[in-house]
Amino acid sequence: MKPHTNLLKAIMASAPANVRLFQNDQGSVELIDGRHITYGLLTGSSDLIGWTVIRGIAVFTGVEAKIGSDKVRPAQAQWRFQVTSQGGIAIVARSVEECWQLHTAATNKLLASFNSISP
Repeated sequence: MKPHTNLLKAIMASAPANVRLFQNDQGSVELIDGRHITYGLLTGSSDLIGWTVIRGIAVFTGVEAKIGSDKVRPAQAQWRFQVTSQGGIAIVARSVEECWQLHTAATNKLLASFNSISP
C-alpha cells in the first residue's frame, strides 16, 4: 500500500468513538462506451470526510492527509476555509498523532463557541 493510503487507514482506525470518517476518493473513469463518470466530492475536498459528535450534534469533519513534502493545493485551502468558516472541522495532518492533536484543538474551539451562545 502507498504511504498516503496507510496514513488514511491509520487515521480512520484510530478515530475516537465520537468521530466517524469515510475515505473520499476523487477522480474520473472512462467507460467502454466512451462516457465519463466522475466520483468523489468537489476538487479540493478532504481525503477523509465525516462527522464529530459534540454535545449530541454531528459536526462536519474533514481530514486532508499529507505525506513528506506534499503541500496543500489552493483548492484544498479553499475547501478548508469553507468548512471552518461554516462551523465545521477541517484539518491537514501529516501523522496520526498530529491529526488527533489538531482535531482536539478544533473541537475545543467549537466547544468554547458553544459555551458563548446564550439560550
